[in-house]
Formats: sequence, C-alpha cells, structure tokens
Amino acid sequence: MSTRAYLAELPSLIKEIGGGGIAVTARTMPLADVGTAWTEPEVPGAYAPY
Repeated sequence: MSTRAYLAELPSLIKEIGGGGIAVTARTMPLADVGTAWTEPEVPGAYAPY
C-alpha cells in the first residue's frame, strides 16, 4: 500500500474506531514504565503502543 493510499484511508478508519466499529483495546501504563513494556509478554487482544 502506498503512503498516499494509506493516508487517504485514515479518516475512514478513525471514524470507524471512534464510532465503535473497530474495537481497539490498549494496554495502559504510566509513562515512566513504558521502557519495561518491551520485555513484558504480550497480552492477547491488546494493543501495546510500541
């Protein structure tokens, strides 16, 4: 997918996520602990921001 096509798709993806059409489960943690997220096991079904 080209960068142009990807960017063109972003508004509709944001609308779907914001409207609940796509579930995004994020792992939350204090910013000070983000460095440890790299070594922790992945949580099934959760998005880790790295």
